[in-house]
Amino acid sequence: MFTELMKSFSEADTAPSGAGAAGASDGGDVGGGEKEELGSGIAMQGRGTISHDDVEAPTSDSHGLLGGGKSRLMWSGDLEVKMERLQTRQAVDPNVIKLGTFRGVFVPTLQNILGIILFLRLPWITGQAGIGQTLAVVLMSCMASFLTSLSMSAIATNGIPKGGGCFSIIKESIGPEFGGTVGFLLFLSNTFGLAMYVLGCVEILQDWITDLADVNVRLLGSIVLAGLFVIVFIGISYISKAALVFLAGVLLSILSIYAGVIEHAEEPAEGNGIVGLSAGQVRKNFGPGYTSNYDFGTVLAIFFPAVTDPLAGSNLSGDLADPQKSIPPGTISAVLVTTVIFCLQVVFTGGSILRDTLIKDRLIVTRLAWPAKEVVYIGMLMSTLGAGLQSLAGAPRLLAAIGSEKLIPELAFFAPPPGGEPRKAVLLCAFLSCCCVMIGSLNAVAPFITLWFLTCYGIINGSCALLAYEKSPTFRPRWKYYDWRLSLLGAVQCFAMMFYCAPTWYYAVIACMVSIGIYAYVWRQVSKQEMSQMDDDVHDGHDLVHKKTDWRAGRRFLAARQALLSLRPGDMDFKYWRPFVLFLCKLSPEDGSYVPQSGMINLISQMMKRGKGLSIVAGVLKGEHRENLDLLESARAHLGNKLVEKQIEGFPEIVCAPTVHDGYKFLVNAKGLGILRPNTVMIGWPRQRLEDRHAQEYVYLVEHVAMSKKTLLMCKGSEDFPDNHERGIRGYIDVWWIFDLFPANGLLLLIPYLLQQHRVWKHTTIRLFAVAQPSMDLTVLRRLLEGMMKAGGIVAKVQVLHMDPKKEPRFSHAMQCSPAGGLQFDVDGLSVSASPIDTSAVEVADKDLPEDATGSKMAALLAKHSGDSPLVLMTLPKRQHDAGQGASEWMESIDLLVGDMKRVIFIQESGHERIQFFYD
Repeated sequence: MFTELMKSFSEADTAPSGAGAAGASDGGDVGGGEKEELGSGIAMQGRGTISHDDVEAPTSDSHGLLGGGKSRLMWSGDLEVKMERLQTRQAVDPNVIKLGTFRGVFVPTLQNILGIILFLRLPWITGQAGIGQTLAVVLMSCMASFLTSLSMSAIATNGIPKGGGCFSIIKESIGPEFGGTVGFLLFLSNTFGLAMYVLGCVEILQDWITDLADVNVRLLGSIVLAGLFVIVFIGISYISKAALVFLAGVLLSILSIYAGVIEHAEEPAEGNGIVGLSAGQVRKNFGPGYTSNYDFGTVLAIFFPAVTDPLAGSNLSGDLADPQKSIPPGTISAVLVTTVIFCLQVVFTGGSILRDTLIKDRLIVTRLAWPAKEVVYIGMLMSTLGAGLQSLAGAPRLLAAIGSEKLIPELAFFAPPPGGEPRKAVLLCAFLSCCCVMIGSLNAVAPFITLWFLTCYGIINGSCALLAYEKSPTFRPRWKYYDWRLSLLGAVQCFAMMFYCAPTWYYAVIACMVSIGIYAYVWRQVSKQEMSQMDDDVHDGHDLVHKKTDWRAGRRFLAARQALLSLRPGDMDFKYWRPFVLFLCKLSPEDGSYVPQSGMINLISQMMKRGKGLSIVAGVLKGEHRENLDLLESARAHLGNKLVEKQIEGFPEIVCAPTVHDGYKFLVNAKGLGILRPNTVMIGWPRQRLEDRHAQEYVYLVEHVAMSKKTLLMCKGSEDFPDNHERGIRGYIDVWWIFDLFPANGLLLLIPYLLQQHRVWKHTTIRLFAVAQPSMDLTVLRRLLEGMMKAGGIVAKVQVLHMDPKKEPRFSHAMQCSPAGGLQFDVDGLSVSASPIDTSAVEVADKDLPEDATGSKMAALLAKHSGDSPLVLMTLPKRQHDAGQGASEWMESIDLLVGDMKRVIFIQESGHERIQFFYD
């Protein structure tokens, strides 16, 4: 990796903006045709990544087809616009000088790290903790900074970084939620950091200028902060130009200290506590010598702000000639160099100065310097003032960027007008920093800076580790010296240090809660913006395109993938059966909108409240797929909105087919994934009489569902099914078992039970009607059914009726209780049997009831007992093929059976219902 870093510095420090697009010449001139335009666009990108936001596949067949036996890519208007935007982002004004690795990344990062802690607090920490523990403090802090730099390098090389610094890079690469959270935490960190630099400057001035020694720290700090505010408010454009001058002063002061170490090794100044560098002094100061109220965690918290902000180079991403190539080596090199400088400072000061002097004289390095202490004073002032100016200039820009993106709408007030400076944000930052200056102690402010920076770095490392661990195809960092384990280690270290270094543990908890609160708030705002944008797209007839993907989508996909692959045949049967309903709805052929079908769609959400199943609401558009692409997308969007409106937990689906009937059959056969397939199909009953051809298609669909081993729910009635917001319905939900003791394995009872869990149906009572042959004993049969209800956990009223099977030929297929046979059922370990009895003394229920056109009395029996019931469920009568019953005749017989009853759900069992109705 070191060779890679050195290669980066061997390149020119500055380059015209064209250097960032040096590869463009390989792709040909722009404007030379479609092929040349594409080649230039990709060449200008260099080794970058085209993201989904830049290039999209054509969304309509009108934009281009594959024909003539040859694959030919045809450009859509949207794609041309996006390619032009991609080129515009990379091609900038050739007169603008872009920064290279050294000036653009290495210098600002070095300047931010080599701050006041190096001069004012590191010698004091060495006296408190000793050389050994101080080196441990330095290495732990620098390790956190180094691991965060690796994670940031991976993020910065995942595509082409835009301007906007660290906040923008994280927002684009990981997501706006993390971008907004990290950006706000960096704003807080830099605001507290500004106060630290101001208080450090006050300490230097009071030690250097004796006349200021008695001036109140808070007053002097406010004056210094006001001076920085005026400079930033008026002359912000000159700050970056003075960076090299400030850094030169800092480096010169460091060299002066090193020269003093060499000088005092030969001529000690014992009167100042400087005994000269020696092995003996190193041994004396190697162990700790903490005074009261200080320990390892305390000095770690005080030192850590020294190594913060290794992301300074990333903040200049918009000014770099090649951000992907400059950010990783520039940042990591600066971290490594500063680590060496910190370690040398610890050894040189600890090995040259007495421990008491290190603790009591916090500016001892000025006495150690050679040839004059003024060199170090000037360097320290340049360090504090330069870092303070950078913080006061950078923090408001973070706040303004968050406000401009409307991630936190309340901060939009601080967003500047286009091309303007964030002066309102500068005022807020200065005010908050002034409040921190009022604390009056650098040691008291530093731990809070540590908290915010560690929280921020922990989030960056953790999110980067998660994306890399999930192996998301969209996360493709080009920085090869990277592994998700390193990011995970960095996250664990940052959060562990945060709790260890906090003045009290609940400060760390508060920092975490603030971070979680910011994340949740930003997530909510982003979701609102997305829903608003999606509604606008649907309203305008545009394609429904998600503007961003939640970072958790990868985790959800992996969980769903693992769950689907782990499903085995039988996992959704018996005890674990849940309704998975495929609702075949109607669509308008003109605009693809959902056509209401007696409120049937409401049944899905009402069944799912307790069932916790799934649903697919599917419709068919007649015609060829390629001719209806736009209509298909808009119809799917409208149907999706309908599911949200009806609170349905499921998915919309639209297909194109030559006929609606063919589309329905395709949906019944093909919908699902692996073991997870619909077990129930729901359709509506035609309101008007169908022509023979359409009636035949309808009946074929009914029979096709049975052949597909799926249960069919067919809804009919003179009234619509209630909406989810209607007042609770009262009355009976009647379930009819006609010549069948246990149809569909109890599904006729399970569905009303599920409906009763919803507020619309919770005030109803289930009533079971069992129609049996006259040969069955009513008392025994009722006892049998009541025992079944108890065993199945269903509260229902049971009523048994007698009817001659010859009076109802529709249900002749269901006769299971023959006069010659017995029936046995075991309840609570007791065997209950129903045996044939003498039929001469039985009074049948159909006595004196009129017959319908088919000679059946069942219609009159239903009307007598369930005519006023809000919902009736019964087995769907089968078509009598042996009797030559046609499709239209069968549909007429169904109409005659239920007449004008309010709501009826016919259930056609497939014989494959695997439902555990009874408890073990």
